[in-house]
This record gives sequence, C-alpha cells and structure tokens, in this order.
Amino acid sequence: MRFAIQILFIVMFLLSMTSCFEEDEKLPPYESNVELYEIPYNVYTTNVYFDLSSAEIISYHENDAWDIAFQTGENDHRIIVNSSDLLQLANVGSISFENCTTLSGEEVWKYDASSGIADSSATGIWVDTTNSTKQYSNNLYLLGKENGLSFEVIQKIQFIHVDQTHYKILHGSLQSIIPDTLIIEKDTTYNFVGFSFRNGNVLVNFEPPKNDWDIVFKQYLSTLYTTDGIATPYSVRGVIINTSKVEVARDTSSNFEMFTPLIQSYEYSSRWDFIGWEWKDVTVDEASNTAVYKADPTQIFLIKDTHGDYFKLHFISYYNSSGVKGYPTFEFLKLN
Repeated sequence: MRFAIQILFIVMFLLSMTSCFEEDEKLPPYESNVELYEIPYNVYTTNVYFDLSSAEIISYHENDAWDIAFQTGENDHRIIVNSSDLLQLANVGSISFENCTTLSGEEVWKYDASSGIADSSATGIWVDTTNSTKQYSNNLYLLGKENGLSFEVIQKIQFIHVDQTHYKILHGSLQSIIPDTLIIEKDTTYNFVGFSFRNGNVLVNFEPPKNDWDIVFKQYLSTLYTTDGIATPYSVRGVIINTSKVEVARDTSSNFEMFTPLIQSYEYSSRWDFIGWEWKDVTVDEASNTAVYKADPTQIFLIKDTHGDYFKLHFISYYNSSGVKGYPTFEFLKLN
C-alpha cells in the first residue's frame, strides 16, 4: 500500500506542473443550434453541477465542502466518502472507541469505486439488510486525508443505526475516548445528505436537489493500473452522472454534426462514471515535466436526463481561453 501511495504522489506531482502545460487546439463549433458551453470553474478544485435542459450550472462547491454523505431513500443505507478532496476510510474492525487512539501503520485505506458499485464502497457491509432484523458490524472506521505520503486522521466513526428516516453514528477525534452522537436525518429531495467534520460539524446539502441536475464535473479517485499491472489509486478529473435518474450510452461511429441516432437502439448505463475522464487523452513527457491534454471529440455521449429527454454531447477542449487546464468545453444538443 505504501508503494502504491508513493507512485500516486510522484504522478500527481508530475501532472501538477501547470506552468508547463500547453493548450489543446479547440475545435470550431458546428453551425447549428448546438449549445456550446465552457465550464468557468476549475474542476481540479471545484465540483460543478450542470443541467442540460436549462443549459446552465445549477450550483458548485469547493472540493472540501463535505467529508461523508448519506443516501436518502427510505430503504437506503449507503454511506460515501469525499474522494474529491482525497478522503478515504480505514476499517479497523471491532476495536472499541476508547482503545483506538493511535495509528498502527497497518490500516488499509479505501475509497468508493467511481463506478458507484455498492459492493466496492469504502464502508463495505456496515449493515446487513438481507433479513428482517438488521445486523450491524459496529466496526470502527478512521476517516483520513491522503497527503501523498501518509494519512492524516480527521475523525473516527462508528455507524450504528439506519432506518427509513435517519442514520445514527458515533464519532470523535482519534485521541478521544468518549464519542459524540450524531443523528443524520434523511431528506429525499437529495440523493445524498453530506456532513462536514472539518467545517464545524455541520450538515451540508453539497449537491442540488436530485431532479435539478444531470452531470457533475469534478475531481475524484479511481483505480488505474501501472504498466506492470499494479492497481493504483489515482486522482482523475471527469464527469459523474446524477445517481437518481440519468442514463448514458456512447457512440464513436459518426461525427457529432451528422450524428442522428436511433435513441432506443442503444444500451444505456447508470454507472456513475460512465462518462468519466477518458474523453480526453494525456501525453506526458517525463524528461521535461510537461503534459498535454487533448479532448476526443469522436466520443459522443447519449444522455437521458432527469426529465426523460435525450441529448447528444461531446467534448472539444480541456483548457480555457487562457490556456489553463481543468476547464472542459463541450457541445450538446437536445434530440427530438
């Protein structure tokens, strides 16, 4: 694990040399009623929520706006961690709250799979709902932030209850012996309700109401593989879809202007990172510490939005007009 973290630190440092980045060549917009939009906030530091039907940003927030978040449906029990700000969880098992006051160095830190697959969540199975009576692991978790070399513990947490209306957790600093109790009320207006330990122990509606947005531009952790096949946590910047109603398909068989798809002939996915980050390519020159990103306009995404309407969308740049990376530009069109 330590070796993987060191790899992550080296690669992130290499790609952070912003002064060495070159601007990719923007493609001209098509002569039609296609919407052209440039995200005005840098996706390295900001989560930007976009609605296709209104062609506007609904809201945005800095990466550190929340720490953990709780799914809100009556039968939901998923808890996620904010990988936009490089946060992860370590499940340290059935150790009691008062007996865990230092790190052992053997902690295994995890983040939620960017695909949204519940079986690959950072919490794992903290509650078993397969029977009529819920079974709680009552395991202790450490919430930490990765700094390239190690983890700084933000909070230790026990998830002890969930029902149709709320969650109940115990939490405190790593050194604390007596935990505080926290009740998180579910609000079905949103996909998730967030909580921030670092910003004053406050509830955070970090995302817009679930019917008001379709996609979010953000930084998040995903698993990439080195040339030796080593799975490595890596911070990527891309697009996550609304987990409530949005579905997406991909086509690479035509150019964007001429693309008039048979909408129902495609297989759509609700995987969170279906659009993801691979609509752009990166060329890294290790000798000169430079990298160039290039949007791939041949990847056309068919998006079914929260209203049931369909759009085609593709990306034409990853740089703003000043040549700064992290400002995606894309075109999209509502389909009849």
